[in-house]
Amino acid sequence: MNQTLLFIAPEMLPPMQLVWIVVGVFVLGYNAWKKGFQSEFWLSLLFFVAGAAFIKYLLPQVMVEDPDTQQLQGLPIRGYGVFLLLAVVTGVMLAQFRAKRLGMHPDVLLNLCFWIFGCGLFGARLFYVIQYWDDFDSLGDIINMTEGGLVVYGSLIGSLLAILIYSRRHKIPVLLMMDVLAPCLMIGLSIGRIGCLMNGCCWGGVCEVNLPAITFPEGSPPYARQVETGELFGMKASPIDRATSQQPREISSVVAGSVANDREIKPGMLIENFAYSANPNDNLQPEKIIYRIRDQSSFRDIEIQQEQIPLRSIGVHPSQIYSSLNAFFVFLFLWVYFPYRRHDGQVIGLLLIIYPIGRFLLEFIRADEMGQFGTGFTISQIVSLGSILLGFSLLVLGAKVMSRTETLTVDSSNPSEG
Repeated sequence: MNQTLLFIAPEMLPPMQLVWIVVGVFVLGYNAWKKGFQSEFWLSLLFFVAGAAFIKYLLPQVMVEDPDTQQLQGLPIRGYGVFLLLAVVTGVMLAQFRAKRLGMHPDVLLNLCFWIFGCGLFGARLFYVIQYWDDFDSLGDIINMTEGGLVVYGSLIGSLLAILIYSRRHKIPVLLMMDVLAPCLMIGLSIGRIGCLMNGCCWGGVCEVNLPAITFPEGSPPYARQVETGELFGMKASPIDRATSQQPREISSVVAGSVANDREIKPGMLIENFAYSANPNDNLQPEKIIYRIRDQSSFRDIEIQQEQIPLRSIGVHPSQIYSSLNAFFVFLFLWVYFPYRRHDGQVIGLLLIIYPIGRFLLEFIRADEMGQFGTGFTISQIVSLGSILLGFSLLVLGAKVMSRTETLTVDSSNPSEG
């Protein structure tokens, strides 16, 4: 796993802004020449102005410093962002290909893809910020997406809203457009999940059976979580509730022969708190980790020295790879099924059913989310159930409309004799 691939020097931001402005002027000029100053022109203008402001004022807020020299190092380009960009490009190219095969004008799909990207990204980030609101301290934290922090269902909702609004404004059948773009969304999601793997987010729980597993290095979210729960040293407590910062946490189990077992930690004891000698999110090996353990009314500090601290996490389920494969197989199915669909909305309806079923099941092996609303279900599982209901509703509604249309066609071809 390599979170950061390279850094863009601060001096490169002005040229980036210049390139963005030049591209914006060219695109806006082309649209004005071809279609005049219609609403689409003004919406595109707003998009490019917002992008220029983002480069000018917001990107400097996410620059990072070199931990050794304390000098500004630049804008980190992470594997997560690279694969997100690759997902977008692949989805757009596939949409263009499908548009040509179906006799649609490629410019229509290209313009729509811009809005799908913007609305999908906004929805994905908004969903994440709402879900983890207590983790954010400033506007800079909210807009900093270099380390992940996007939720698939937020992206899907934003994308579908973009398709709905754009199609209605341009008098294009909404459900037909959703059917055309459904496979494109899935292939983009499949590629984006590899970015999750490189970033270390969306990780699985400890793999306790003879199945493929993956380990993550220090500084990664799975490693930090295993320190938090004590799993890295053979004990198991619940994660800290980010909303309440609930402490202490009861130890539910201790592995025989582990560091925790050697220190005579037993189930039923409480982790009062723990501390690093270095920030767990820095790529630096801590000198020691201290757990304050409470047994009834007594306290004791358990110090784990550097030589006892593993360099990598315990093996976890590669849930990012499973999620990528889930989306890829849904993409293949929708691509093959499209020519056989019987009515508009059938393909997007199947997407809203098949993908959430896989996502619902995969959530049982993930360890990065907790149950919500007093249930054992994560927020993604709850949204999955809603998505499945919506998908079935689309299929039923589409079938009724098709049946009514066929009836009207038969009646018109066989007029009653008078």
